[in-house]
Amino acid sequence: MTSSGTLRVEVHEEAERLEHFISERFEDRVAAILGDPEIDPHGHVIPRRNGTIPVRDESPLLQLSVGAPATVSSVSDHQPAVLRELRSQGLVPGARLVIEKRNPNASLVVRIEGQKQAV
Repeated sequence: MTSSGTLRVEVHEEAERLEHFISERFEDRVAAILGDPEIDPHGHVIPRRNGTIPVRDESPLLQLSVGAPATVSSVSDHQPAVLRELRSQGLVPGARLVIEKRNPNASLVVRIEGQKQAV
């Protein structure tokens, strides 16, 4: 994998395409090999086999209060370029952050794992 996470993005794109063509049996076998994960690499909840989806108490980054500590639970994976940028800034599931400032243009200054970033 490259430092930009290019391989990770390519694998994700392939997995998105494959999920529509594989059997449930194959899907179950892959899940078992991966340890039956409850969340995907981007932090999104994976539906249970019975189709239910666990509920999580989450708030979008823009709704967090200035000064309140938070942990990134998930990141959008719809645009590979945005995903790479988020990763380069340290905005990944599990990262701890604090909103330090809100800017008028809807951008934020955040401290991610102790490092200041403009997002």
